Amino acid sequence: MTALPEQFDEATCRQPEFRPRRPDFGERYVPTLWESGIPHEPLSEVSRRWDRAVVLCRHCPVLNLCAQYADGLIERGLKVDGVIAGVRPELPKVQMSCRGCGVPLYPRQSTIRPAGCKREYASATCRSCWDANHNGRSHGARPRAP
Repeated sequence: MTALPEQFDEATCRQPEFRPRRPDFGERYVPTLWESGIPHEPLSEVSRRWDRAVVLCRHCPVLNLCAQYADGLIERGLKVDGVIAGVRPELPKVQMSCRGCGVPLYPRQSTIRPAGCKREYASATCRSCWDANHNGRSHGARPRAP
């Protein structure tokens, strides 16, 4: 990751009170207001953090510079994860429940893993139920003839 230009030093998100704090041994990592969700963080917490980050961004002295930076990332085809330039990504929707065990599933491509949900593996099933119903065959494999 390249360092940001000096002009970003004045950004609200770069001020000491908002910098990430290294957790002590045994402590859980606490993401900054701008970061994407961490595994098992409830979506309501992620949403609350992002709402606060958006408000702080609106009053940031380098908001326009940040918006140009974000546009440059998007133009180069890079994914922006978390809040940048006062814009927050959409939270993943829990689309369905597993057809096998009924647990809520989140989309395969999501970087956020909501608490109490499993990742969709295939055809609206979690990995455990897929494996149980397909006798360990890989995704899309056909059974061998006897």
